[in-house]
Amino acid sequence: MTVLEDILDDLDEVYDLEFGEAIEVTGPSGDFAGIFSKEYLEADPGLTIGVRSSIPELRTRDADALAEGASVVIPKGGTTYYVTEPQPNGYGETIHRLRLNP
Repeated sequence: MTVLEDILDDLDEVYDLEFGEAIEVTGPSGDFAGIFSKEYLEADPGLTIGVRSSIPELRTRDADALAEGASVVIPKGGTTYYVTEPQPNGYGETIHRLRLNP
């Protein structure tokens, strides 16, 4: 078994909807497993007051990757986000930066 095959096997566990970290989200072509996060980051370029902002992201398997501008509905609250920047990580996943307005 290759390293990439090991990684893809591990992703099967992570994206398991029952026991993994993933939730079911809805994209343009149907439902799929994704891992949504909306962490707050603080940018402080040496100033005394930092700027805080949340950057919503959705991790998916590469097979479920979305194009820039695609919409995705996150079930908690039914919020629709739009993909601003899909970024494949080279290990079988794509991280999608999201925004609320198209």
